[in-house]
Amino acid sequence: GAGAVSANMASNAIEKAKELREEGNRLFKAGEVRKALAEYHQIYMYVHGYKVKGGDSSSALGALTGSRSDGSEASAEEMGELNELKLVHYSNVGLCHFKLGNYDKCVQYCTKALAMDPKSVKLLYRRGKSHMELGNIDSAQEDLQHARKLDPSNRDVVAALHALKPLLKAQEREEAKKFKFDRMFGTVPAGGESGAPASADPTELTFKGPAPGGLDGSSNGVPSITAAAKEDDIGEPLDPPEEFTPKSLS
Repeated sequence: GAGAVSANMASNAIEKAKELREEGNRLFKAGEVRKALAEYHQIYMYVHGYKVKGGDSSSALGALTGSRSDGSEASAEEMGELNELKLVHYSNVGLCHFKLGNYDKCVQYCTKALAMDPKSVKLLYRRGKSHMELGNIDSAQEDLQHARKLDPSNRDVVAALHALKPLLKAQEREEAKKFKFDRMFGTVPAGGESGAPASADPTELTFKGPAPGGLDGSSNGVPSITAAAKEDDIGEPLDPPEEFTPKSLS
């Protein structure tokens, strides 16, 4: 019947998404980051928009998982796999953008992944480093300090915080200088004559703070339905695949 067809569609989608993940992994390990990005990118169209079989689409869970235009449903077990693969998509697309120096896109994808896995040190580290490259010093500090709190012995995080210190001092000096200038002359417009300050950067305003949706306080790092309802996606927190972790990023 229709149930068998929709279940079959979900399992086919999972199978296809896993093939894309494996091919992406192979290309990434071979140093073909742009080609890997193309593979990881395609995962999303196979794994989004399913709803739990027999679930009420008006319920909290139904509203969160959404429904594909063809009304496809998935079992609870399949839903878990679909969400895991969605997290792989966000995390690894973000990682590829990080490696390619597309730091604004890395911030966007890490933010989506952190909505599903708010206590991922790797994701916080990558987003913090990206903010640093974009000049969003305050946001970089928040992400990296959050990562250090979760994993105090992480060398990459400690090194990034160390590298952030002179940038924070330079920002403080600039702010003090501008404040003094404003007070002396009282003629400088609010944005300053040298262009808008770093804090006016739209990416910082959009992605400021640790994990979006205030999910950090939930028990065991599992987003609660109410807190996560503000996000498009929800899934069990899962570690991104180990093989993608940059070994020695400074």
